[in-house]
Amino acid sequence: MLANCVAVDTIKGADVMCPTNPESHEIVPGKDVFINALAETLPDCDRKNDMATLVDLESQSDKKERCYVYCAKSTCDAAKTFMATHAERLGDACEKVIYLPGGATEMEANDLVGGGKCHASITKSNDDAPCLTCKTPDISVNVEIDGKQTVQSFSETQKEIPEWFRREGIVSRLPPMFTCDARYKAIPPNSPTPFGPPKPSRIRMSIHGGPFAPDATLAYWAANPSDDILHAEDAYGKKWANSGIVKCKENVCEFDMHMPGRYTAEGKTYDEHLHLAEWQKDRWSLDTFTVSLDKA
Repeated sequence: MLANCVAVDTIKGADVMCPTNPESHEIVPGKDVFINALAETLPDCDRKNDMATLVDLESQSDKKERCYVYCAKSTCDAAKTFMATHAERLGDACEKVIYLPGGATEMEANDLVGGGKCHASITKSNDDAPCLTCKTPDISVNVEIDGKQTVQSFSETQKEIPEWFRREGIVSRLPPMFTCDARYKAIPPNSPTPFGPPKPSRIRMSIHGGPFAPDATLAYWAANPSDDILHAEDAYGKKWANSGIVKCKENVCEFDMHMPGRYTAEGKTYDEHLHLAEWQKDRWSLDTFTVSLDKA
C-alpha cells in the first residue's frame, strides 16, 4: 500500500484513495500516469509531466502500474464520475486506479501546465455566470428580500442539460417536479395554482425589462438553505423542496422561498441564485432564466 493511502470499495472504478500531493507517491515515469477528469474544460490543470488520457492509454500495449485520477478540488465530483463511467476501460489500462480527492488545487502551481490560471479558474466563484449553464448576466433586476432592497443580475440559461442533471437521471432542462408533481399541471385556459415552501423569506421581484409577460405565471426553484457549500445534487435535494409557483401582477412577483445556499458543480462554486420558467398557455417553457441573490 502507498504511504497514507487507503483501499476503497465505495468509489466505483477506484482501488485506492491517496493524498493529492504527488511528491509523496514516488512517481515512476513511464509506469505511472495522471488523468485530469476535467481536461477538456480545465486543460491548464493538466500536470506538466506524466499526463495521459484514456485514449492515450488504450493505444499503448503495456498496462500502466498506477493511474492517478483527479479533478479540480475536493468538492468536485468529476473524477468520481469519470472513474465510475470508465471503470472497465481503466481496469484494462491500469494495474491500480488511484483517486486523488484534493484535485488540482492541492498540487503545486509549478507542476501544472498553467498552474496560476488553473488555480484562479477553480477558486473564482462563478466565472461571471451565476450557474453552470447560465450565460453572462445582461439585465439588472430589483429584488426585495424580507423588505431589504437589492439590485441583482438576471441571465438567460443555455439550452442544454446540466451535466449533474444527467448523472441524477434527469433528461430535461427542467427539474423532475415539472413532470412528477401534480401542482405543476393545469388544464387550459387555467394555469397552475401558486404555492411555496413553509416558513420562508418573502421575495418581491420586478420582472420589468425581462423576457416574461407582466402577468406571467412563473415556476421558481433554488438550492436549499445551507451554511456549507454542498455538491449541486445535495444542495437541491431529491425533493427540490425550495421551489414553488407565483402569479405575477404588473411586472411584480411576490413569493415565498428560503434563501438558498451556495453549491459546487463540475469543479466550480456558485453563489446564491434562483431559477425561473414561465407557463405558456398549456405547458412550461423549456427556456429558463436565473436571478442572482448573492447581493442579498
